[in-house]
Amino acid sequence: MTSNFWDFCAPFYDIAEKMNGRSYGEMLKLAESLVPKGATVLEAAAGTGAISIAVSGKASSILCTDISEKMLNVARRKIKKRDIGNIEVASRSIYDLGEADNAFDIVIAGQVLHLVDEPQKAANELRRIAKSMIILPMSFTKNLRGISKLSFNLYKLLGFAPRVELAADEYGGFLAQLGFEGCEIIQIDGRVPMAIAIEWGAAQMNGLSSMRNIGKTLEKKLISVGITTAEELMAVGSEGAFVRLKLRYPDAKGMSLVHMYAIEGAISDTDFNRLPDDVKQRLKEFCDNLR
Repeated sequence: MTSNFWDFCAPFYDIAEKMNGRSYGEMLKLAESLVPKGATVLEAAAGTGAISIAVSGKASSILCTDISEKMLNVARRKIKKRDIGNIEVASRSIYDLGEADNAFDIVIAGQVLHLVDEPQKAANELRRIAKSMIILPMSFTKNLRGISKLSFNLYKLLGFAPRVELAADEYGGFLAQLGFEGCEIIQIDGRVPMAIAIEWGAAQMNGLSSMRNIGKTLEKKLISVGITTAEELMAVGSEGAFVRLKLRYPDAKGMSLVHMYAIEGAISDTDFNRLPDDVKQRLKEFCDNLR
């Protein structure tokens, strides 16, 4: 789809997003929670800037980009109305973002890779400029029913033409074809289901895995629940972190008492198997009460 289509959509784009308000709002909250404090962020295919605005309280600076100047004009008005000073707006193609390699800690591209003619080229460009993390929100329009299906069909009559329509369980495979293998995918229920996929780069800026007992897998899970730095983990505490993780990963294999020991040990800089007996007993009682 061309910039002309998105220029046409600009006046009512936010209204269309609000029709899926609950899941879209949850997506914005989750995106905000994933951005570490002080990160530099580029958003590609930003539309009217909703995600850039949502993460502006965490990021040190944001470059909000899109091919549609009319979409960006809406973003500029929203940014000015909110008196946000750390967002720069620029017209850029997702195929050529015009920035140096590894220029941004975080790159965000929401609901776009299924729309473009050359998704592989776009994916390569996102990876090129991302230093630490790529965040890929997506909504799923395949197999919709009722009013959601009617609304989507109306949007298609106006010229909306995704190259690929996806169901929630197909997103991981779609991303793997573009080289985003091993993404953490967080599903969001709603009238139109959504998800956020997170791809971690080679350079991790948060340092969680440098803490004792915290490996890459546990680090990714902590980031997925909004704990992105050692300071945030210590502020939340082992009990608070474990509650968040259990809500996100409810099955027994996903989160166990051993993980809680590991988190407590990370905070106190102690090997998880050397925690004092009274601490282990307290954590066990807390864990048992969550079941």
